[in-house]
Parts: sequence; structure tokens; C-alpha cells
Amino acid sequence: MTIGNRRAVAVTGLVLMALALAGCGDGLSKGSLGKIIDEELRKDSRPRCWTLQNTNFDWPVVVDFGFGSPADEPILAGAVDAGFLELARERSGFMGSRWRIDLTDKGRKAGVWDAKDGICIGSRRLHEVVRWTEPGEGKGMTFTEVTYTWRLKDAPGWVEPEMFKGIQGMVEPVESSMTLVKTSDGWRVP
Repeated sequence: MTIGNRRAVAVTGLVLMALALAGCGDGLSKGSLGKIIDEELRKDSRPRCWTLQNTNFDWPVVVDFGFGSPADEPILAGAVDAGFLELARERSGFMGSRWRIDLTDKGRKAGVWDAKDGICIGSRRLHEVVRWTEPGEGKGMTFTEVTYTWRLKDAPGWVEPEMFKGIQGMVEPVESSMTLVKTSDGWRVP
């Protein structure tokens, strides 16, 4: 056997051994975990919205905030700061505060208000898989704990993240975790 043939045999053997070892892994990678987590976030994450119980009304609308105020509602406050809504305090009784809320021309043109969902600014989506634990055994299952970050994405075109910086995930990613269980067809959320 020539030196060239020996090298080819050695390289082929190493490649086959690497492929065999790769097949023995647990199937965990940032990409595979990210796909599972993002799919779960899409399935379980409703858009972040500010709305009213009854959305069948004409503007302006008067809202009773009880002992709170519109400033306690970050989506509402962001829409006011951006000029999409106007607020005016109404005459209040002893038990709370009432506010008149009106959709501005800017808000109408931007399509800020959705008659079904209200004012929505995005949904939770995976930002990054940070780390995961080595798979462990318990109660007859193999599981791993995945730490990831998420952000609000899929926002309407009129949303500027800085307008809603008081809302988690709008400007900075938020860290969270999820447990996955290994099944016969891959890793799944239990």
C-alpha cells in the first residue's frame, strides 16, 4: 500500500468514526432547540395587546381605571406618547378615575386600533438559545432544561420599540427557560 492509499484509508476511517459518533448524540444543538422553542412560543404566545372588554364602540370612549391610571398600562401610555391616542381626565367620583380616550388622526391613519384585538405591539419570539443542561433521567423520562431569551417581534409597521420601552421584551431580550422531554421522535415540550 502506498503512502497516499494509507492516508486515504486513515481519513476514510476517521470520517466513518465521526459519523458513527455523531449518530450517538442526544440531538441537542442551538439550532434544533431554537426551532422547538420558537414553535412553542408561536403556539402559546398571544400578541401583547391593550384592549377593552367591549370593542364595539365609537371613539372617543370613557374608561374607568378604578384606583389606577392610564400610566399603569404601558401599551396605552406608549400609544399616547407616540401621538396615536389622546387622554383627558373625566370628572371622577369617589371610587376611582375615569378617562376619555380618543383615537387621533395619526392613530387612524396608522391603523393602530384593531376592532377585535385592540392595540397590539407584537408576540413573543425566540431571540437566542443561551444554554441547556445535560439530559437527565427522572420519572422514566429523559429531559433537559433550556435557557433562552425572547423578544417581542411581528409588530405592526407603526410600532417603534422605543415608544413601548416599558414593556418586557420590546427593547431588550428577556431570559426564560423551558423543559423539554426526549420522545421517540425527538425532543418535545411536555
